[in-house]
Amino acid sequence: MFVDFDENPQILASLLDHLHVEQTYLGGVSFGGIIVLRFGILYPERVKGLIPMSCFTQMDAQLYKIGGNLYTGMVNVGFEYLVSLLIPINFSSRWMAENQESIPLLERNAASYNDLYGIQNLMESIRDFKPFTHELCKIACPTLILNGEFDCLTPRWAHELLRIHISNSRLMLMQHVCHAFTIEIPEITCRVIADFVDQVESGKWVGDKSVWVATDDPEADEIALPCQGDHTRNIPFFKSYRAG
Repeated sequence: MFVDFDENPQILASLLDHLHVEQTYLGGVSFGGIIVLRFGILYPERVKGLIPMSCFTQMDAQLYKIGGNLYTGMVNVGFEYLVSLLIPINFSSRWMAENQESIPLLERNAASYNDLYGIQNLMESIRDFKPFTHELCKIACPTLILNGEFDCLTPRWAHELLRIHISNSRLMLMQHVCHAFTIEIPEITCRVIADFVDQVESGKWVGDKSVWVATDDPEADEIALPCQGDHTRNIPFFKSYRAG
């Protein structure tokens, strides 16, 4: 049975009803991040705060082509091939080098515990994806947007759209990592999310659309610092510079 994007927030709302949860914090990565945003738009009264990570609300030509290639690889070669394709997209070279002995087990586990038809459903729903950036203005709750520094699957521009269009938001850049940074740096990710919840609960949260850089040290006293310079560029670029 095919499940489209908007059915997922409805399923999640039904789960919260079943658990008697009236309002909650909601976080999601990649496809899950898209569902988080759709849920915040469709059920604003149900969320205390949103944490969308490694996601998008519209696709450019490059992202659409990548999605198409991943789907073709899955259908024509197999799901195991899709998993192998995603490893270097999801993880940094450093993480892969440090975990090279466990990557084959990671690939086998991913191929065994993921439902093939569920993944095909996901890929086909992305293929038919309809942009909803124009609806982000409906999100009023505190929103912390997380983006890996070297995320080539859902890059900076996709998260910049979220920051611009969600009034009560901040953008947090996670250092040295790619799309699946929650696996690469779980300690830092958990600290960033916990700090966000603490700020909202204590009334200290300021959703000013600012950009921050998370620490790369799990033991650091400061969890994040304001970003200096133009955060949309991969090459360091000072705004005061003028060509010529």
